[in-house]
Amino acid sequence: MKVGIEHLFGRKSSLQRKVFVVYFLVAVVPLIVITLVISLIYYKNVLKSAYGLVEQNANQHEIVVQERMDAYENVLYELVTNSEYISLSKAINNGDDNSFLVDGAHMESLLESSVYTYNSIRSITFLADKGRYVNYSRWYGSNTENIWSDAQKRKAVHDAVETEQGLTFIGTVQLDANSVKNDFVILMGFPVKNLRTKEQSGILVMALDDDFLLFDSQENSEESGVSTVIVDENERLLAGVSSPFINKKYEKYLEETYGNVNRVSEKRHKINGTDWTIVHIIDTAIYQKEIYDMVRGVICLLNAGSRLLCVDGYDVCRR
Repeated sequence: MKVGIEHLFGRKSSLQRKVFVVYFLVAVVPLIVITLVISLIYYKNVLKSAYGLVEQNANQHEIVVQERMDAYENVLYELVTNSEYISLSKAINNGDDNSFLVDGAHMESLLESSVYTYNSIRSITFLADKGRYVNYSRWYGSNTENIWSDAQKRKAVHDAVETEQGLTFIGTVQLDANSVKNDFVILMGFPVKNLRTKEQSGILVMALDDDFLLFDSQENSEESGVSTVIVDENERLLAGVSSPFINKKYEKYLEETYGNVNRVSEKRHKINGTDWTIVHIIDTAIYQKEIYDMVRGVICLLNAGSRLLCVDGYDVCRR
């Protein structure tokens, strides 16, 4: 091995060795140091830009989501304060099967006219205190296809909203009764009461596409190393992930998606009026890869230059 080194770099006191040492100290070492320093500065600047973009998008995200939620809340409030709707709700809750046929059809028409301009409202349902229900759905032609055909699920949603006695959010729920397709929604509910007597006849529930909680530029953000998810107070995933991760733990999602959780950093923002949080995930590994590729490129060039110098130096010294 010693012979090979002397063949390439020259003997210890030879001109070939001295030329290589000078080249290494004057050219290679400074260039490596400069490359590492520039790479570090570049990496910090790129991350700073990414954090700045996330902060900017986060502010816009909060505004967009809040505007959407306000719009859907207004739909609920307009119905639960509508005297015609309140009378229908009471009639359905207290009436018999014969009157329900007429009142139910009337309410379904009223529900449809209230939500048909909102694409993210998948369905709207009145759940009477005494067990009856009326549902209008965009996707399901028959009530037996969605969860409202299940008395236990209806009661669970009804009781959750009744307990809160105010605007209530429930997420994320599988709307398909048979779970044949992934049809996840966020439920927004409110009690239906006589405005004067405060007598309750049931609750009104809207099923909202869970993507309404996300910002429109989600796909572009993921390409730049930033993704956004929504979690509840128990760190369960509500939106922003593929179907298998819905309602799973946020930590489990990080482990399976990113492997080493130390490679990511995050920014969190609460959604007003709920217990939910917008989480912006920054994958620093994407930016690190760019730096590593640049450093590797410089090292390859230096290696090629050093080999060329050694060969030239060897030829010169032979002459």
